[in-house]
Amino acid sequence: AVVANAPVVLQKNPIGPATFSGTLTGTTNASGVVTFTLTNTNANTTSETESARADLNEWSDSTNGTVEMDFLPTVTGASTYIGRDRVWTHIIPTGNVGAPTPTPTPTPTATSTSTAAPNPSGYPSIPGALNLLWADEFDGSAGSAPDSTKWYRTIGDGCAAPDYNCGWGNGEQQWYTPSANAVDGSTQGNLLITATRLPSSSTQMCYYGKCTWASGKMTTNGKAGFTYGYLEARIKGPAGNGNWPAFWMLGTDIYTNPWPRSGEIDIYEVLGSAQTTNWGTAHFADAGGGRIMAPGANTWNTGTSTTQNFHTYGILWKPGSITWYFNGVAKHTLLASSYPTSQWPFGKTSTDKPTFYAILNTAMGGIGGPIDANMNSSTLSVDYVRYYSVDGLGTLTTY
Repeated sequence: AVVANAPVVLQKNPIGPATFSGTLTGTTNASGVVTFTLTNTNANTTSETESARADLNEWSDSTNGTVEMDFLPTVTGASTYIGRDRVWTHIIPTGNVGAPTPTPTPTPTATSTSTAAPNPSGYPSIPGALNLLWADEFDGSAGSAPDSTKWYRTIGDGCAAPDYNCGWGNGEQQWYTPSANAVDGSTQGNLLITATRLPSSSTQMCYYGKCTWASGKMTTNGKAGFTYGYLEARIKGPAGNGNWPAFWMLGTDIYTNPWPRSGEIDIYEVLGSAQTTNWGTAHFADAGGGRIMAPGANTWNTGTSTTQNFHTYGILWKPGSITWYFNGVAKHTLLASSYPTSQWPFGKTSTDKPTFYAILNTAMGGIGGPIDANMNSSTLSVDYVRYYSVDGLGTLTTY
């Protein structure tokens, strides 16, 4: 959207001997554009010539951004190389025109521990009496959208409100689009999250420039929250280096209690370059707010490719502990008692009521690894997501 009359300030990073002339303040015009003219005044021109370019690939009226000015010096007696001795940052002042505000978390309207009858054929092999509270079997006609009463479909690259986290904090390359999430219409009923390489003609811009990939992400935030119990999904992962699919959870207070204090639980997380290794990880904060990633033994070898067949991935979550399961077999357990000085956000006693929401997505690239140059698409398939209480422990909150 066009944002007019927004003040913008460029600040020079104090690195290197570069000098310049030009005005560093401006205001966007009616088209949402602000122009700066900066002139190099470096005296050191006898030994090098410089041609400059500055690219601000995406404007956000609420997010700070960085512009690199790349110079291509030709130094006498040396090879041509790229030097970056000027880095500019635009800072968004408080109270800027048109700044969006974070969407508030909805107020719960219903809480239940027994909203559905048990599903005998779907019981995972874990100890305790299970009662199915919430599920999505992804039934529906081919190409139809997933149930909007259960899932919110994410849009963008993370830069916009309420996340303000370009690249989702990992340098990811995908632009999330709702159309990437669809039901396949099969008898079994699967959700397909399809990542697609975008054509060179695409005009969609990401934080790093023209977007190279589109993919899908769905969350239950604002739809359903989970407290303790057993959460499981049956998944077949996408093949190809650079894919980074996940089934995971975040605390519903993340926008008021920033990560990692809000907590994160990764249930299924596989890199395209390591398709027989699953990451089962919890992220939370130490006493000073620094990130803890635990437990130490947070990966396991699946013994088979996670992209060839469906497998089940789940957590048994109780006050003071989280146990990860693969195909109904416990792999490792994280205990709150092992981290007595941490800001444990997952609940230590039955009186604690932490609420988390579920997420399904396929990220591309970034710290997930280089993307196969010959890959143009990939598909994450999800047969179901099911949430159970265990021996009466487990609460579903709907909004």
